[in-house]
Amino acid sequence: MKGTAILFTDLHQGADKNGWDLAQRILEANTSAPIVVTSGRGAELNSPPKDLADRMGILGKPYSRETIARLLTKLSTTDL
Repeated sequence: MKGTAILFTDLHQGADKNGWDLAQRILEANTSAPIVVTSGRGAELNSPPKDLADRMGILGKPYSRETIARLLTKLSTTDL
Protein backbone atom coordinates (compact mmCIF):
# COMPACT_ATOMS: atom_id res chain seq x y z
CA MET A 1 0.00 0.00 0.00
CA LYS A 2 3.03 2.27 0.03
CA GLY A 3 2.88 4.76 -2.76
CA THR A 4 -0.91 4.83 -2.80
CA ALA A 5 -1.84 8.04 -4.61
CA ILE A 6 -5.50 8.03 -3.58
CA LEU A 7 -7.98 5.61 -2.05
CA PHE A 8 -11.48 5.68 -3.53
CA THR A 9 -13.55 2.98 -1.85
CA ASP A 10 -17.09 1.94 -1.13
CA LEU A 11 -18.00 1.66 2.54
CA HIS A 12 -19.42 -1.85 2.02
CA GLN A 13 -16.98 -4.48 0.84
CA GLY A 14 -18.75 -7.64 1.94
CA ALA A 15 -18.42 -10.04 4.86
CA ASP A 16 -16.57 -8.34 7.69
CA LYS A 17 -14.63 -5.78 5.63
CA ASN A 18 -15.50 -2.12 5.24
CA GLY A 19 -14.16 1.11 3.81
CA TRP A 20 -13.36 2.59 7.23
CA ASP A 21 -10.97 -0.30 7.99
CA LEU A 22 -9.33 -0.02 4.59
CA ALA A 23 -8.92 3.75 5.02
CA GLN A 24 -7.26 3.19 8.40
CA ARG A 25 -4.79 0.70 6.88
CA ILE A 26 -3.92 3.11 4.07
CA LEU A 27 -3.34 5.96 6.51
CA GLU A 28 -1.03 3.77 8.60
CA ALA A 29 1.05 3.04 5.48
CA ASN A 30 0.82 6.45 3.80
CA THR A 31 -0.35 9.33 5.94
CA SER A 32 -0.63 11.73 3.02
CA ALA A 33 -2.91 9.67 0.76
CA PRO A 34 -6.25 11.39 0.09
CA ILE A 35 -9.18 9.11 0.89
CA VAL A 36 -12.71 9.10 -0.51
CA VAL A 37 -15.35 6.80 0.97
CA THR A 38 -18.67 6.37 -0.80
CA SER A 39 -21.92 4.55 -0.10
CA GLY A 40 -25.49 4.33 -1.26
CA ARG A 41 -26.56 4.02 2.38
CA GLY A 42 -26.29 7.65 3.38
CA ALA A 43 -26.83 7.41 7.13
CA GLU A 44 -23.73 5.26 7.55
CA LEU A 45 -21.58 7.97 5.99
CA ASN A 46 -22.51 10.31 8.84
CA SER A 47 -20.39 8.42 11.34
CA PRO A 48 -16.80 7.93 10.16
CA PRO A 49 -14.32 6.95 12.87
CA LYS A 50 -13.17 10.11 14.64
CA ASP A 51 -9.52 9.61 13.69
CA LEU A 52 -10.48 9.49 10.00
CA ALA A 53 -13.13 12.19 9.77
CA ASP A 54 -10.72 15.08 9.09
CA ARG A 55 -8.64 13.09 6.64
CA MET A 56 -11.14 12.14 3.98
CA GLY A 57 -13.90 13.08 1.63
CA ILE A 58 -17.25 11.36 1.89
CA LEU A 59 -19.64 10.92 -1.05
CA GLY A 60 -23.18 9.62 -1.04
CA LYS A 61 -24.41 7.81 -4.14
CA PRO A 62 -25.35 8.71 -6.75
CA TYR A 63 -22.65 11.23 -7.54
CA SER A 64 -21.51 12.96 -10.71
CA ARG A 65 -18.09 13.24 -12.31
CA GLU A 66 -18.16 16.92 -11.42
CA THR A 67 -18.75 16.14 -7.74
CA ILE A 68 -15.87 13.67 -7.72
CA ALA A 69 -13.61 16.21 -9.47
CA ARG A 70 -14.47 18.95 -6.94
CA LEU A 71 -13.80 16.64 -4.00
CA LEU A 72 -10.52 15.35 -5.42
CA THR A 73 -9.40 18.93 -6.11
CA LYS A 74 -10.26 19.90 -2.54
CA LEU A 75 -8.39 16.90 -1.11
CA SER A 76 -5.35 17.51 -3.29
CA THR A 77 -5.06 21.13 -2.16
CA THR A 78 -5.76 20.46 1.53
CA ASP A 79 -2.83 19.85 3.81
CA LEU A 80 -3.67 16.43 5.23
